[in-house]
This record gives sequence, C-alpha cells and structure tokens, in this order.
Amino acid sequence: MNTELYKISAGDTYGSPYAYAVGYAPLHDRKSFVHPRMKERNDEFIKLCGSKPGIEIDSTKRLWPDILYCGGGHISYFVSEKVVKDLRNAEIELLDVTEFPIAGIENNKKSRLKIPEAPRYFVIEAKPEIYPYWERMRVDLNPEGKPILSPLPSPWPPKPKVYHKNKYHGGDLVSHEGYYNHDLYCTQRIIDLAEANDWKNIEFKPAGLFE
Repeated sequence: MNTELYKISAGDTYGSPYAYAVGYAPLHDRKSFVHPRMKERNDEFIKLCGSKPGIEIDSTKRLWPDILYCGGGHISYFVSEKVVKDLRNAEIELLDVTEFPIAGIENNKKSRLKIPEAPRYFVIEAKPEIYPYWERMRVDLNPEGKPILSPLPSPWPPKPKVYHKNKYHGGDLVSHEGYYNHDLYCTQRIIDLAEANDWKNIEFKPAGLFE
C-alpha cells in the first residue's frame, strides 16, 4: 500500500492555551458514544455527579480550539463547526456528525473562556477501514478470532502497530473498527486541508504499518 495514513489527535492540551473538556454527559435525543456494556455504569456515575447533558470545560485556559480534547468519557475529542464545514466543502465523506453543546465551565466566574464565544462542537465519524492485524503484532486470538487482551500481552501497546492493508479502500478520512467510528485516521490531503484552514490544536501521527 502506497498511501500513508496518520492518526488524528488533539494537540498539546495541558501545555497550550486551548480549552479542553474534563468530560461530557450524553444527551437523550442523540448518540451517546457509550458502549452498551458501559451504559448502566456511566448513567449511575453521571447521576451521582449531577452532570448536565453536554460538554464540561476546564476553566484554566483562554482560547477555544478547533480540536477540543476530552479528558474524561468515551470520546477522545470534539471538532468545531469550522472543521465540519471545511471537510464538507472539500467533499470529504463523513459517516455521521453528532453535535454536543457545552454544558458549562468549571469555576466559571474565574474563567477567561465565555460560552457565547465558543464554536459549536461535534463528533464526526468516518467509514471503518482501519483493522488491527493482531497476528502480525504477536497478539493471540481466541476461538472467535478476537484478540486476547486480558491480561494485556507484553509489550503493550504493540510496536509497530500493524493493520490489514486489504481493509483500507483509499478514503481520505477513515476510522478504526469498533462499536463507534470516531477514532479517526487520514491521508496527507486532510493534513493539507487543516494547514490551509488553520485548524487549531490538532496533531497528526503516523498510523503504523499496513501488511
């Protein structure tokens, strides 16, 4: 496979001026991104904390990013409306887009961030075309063909990461296989798009090998 893919992640969250989410609580009228096996426990935790539906923001930063890191919950990051529009204008295929409003800012009176100034934030999903090649990473499989990850094999995580090349069909924005499809990978085209449109607080790291 000639195309090189990169994993998308949020930038240097703790060492930057950009806001980050300490967590989020699902909304009842849209996708939660909580695995069904975790839903009951997650619901109990949210009820115990008294969390409002939406994204909870840390108060120590001063700028709103385009890639909003999420330090708690089942989502790694949210993306701004600008990112969604740029992807659609470039005719990048998206599997689904789910909006999450900002529920509040911790210690709001001391924060330099203002909710009315925040962009709208979303979770974007893409087609799942990134499938781990567990055998090549020397991870044993059970009789159903699933990786045995309890206990975790050593070393963990496997390096380098290896994926099935015959599962990737050439998309510029794709996702890791799983229950949801928001763990995103991309080609150089998306990196160029991010640079051209000055997306704030984003990183691209080589995905691994395809065999």
